[in-house]
Amino acid sequence: IHLPYVMAVRPGGEHGRRLWVVQAGTAVSSRIRNEANNSFNFIRYLPGVAGRVEVERWDYVELDDAFVRAGSSRLAFD
Repeated sequence: IHLPYVMAVRPGGEHGRRLWVVQAGTAVSSRIRNEANNSFNFIRYLPGVAGRVEVERWDYVELDDAFVRAGSSRLAFD
């Protein structure tokens, strides 16, 4: 779908552990959607930090002719 998002889901099962769905936008397409510019996700592993994983979203800004950090999500694991 080429729309960036981060969403937690909990699968059924005996452990009930959290599962994360991380969708990246389209990084270099000329067919962008009105609600989202070109973007990509950068996933960082943070050893020794609560949350351990951070997903940074980087969006293309035409005025800057560059990708800029648009936000981040810290992923918590059970």
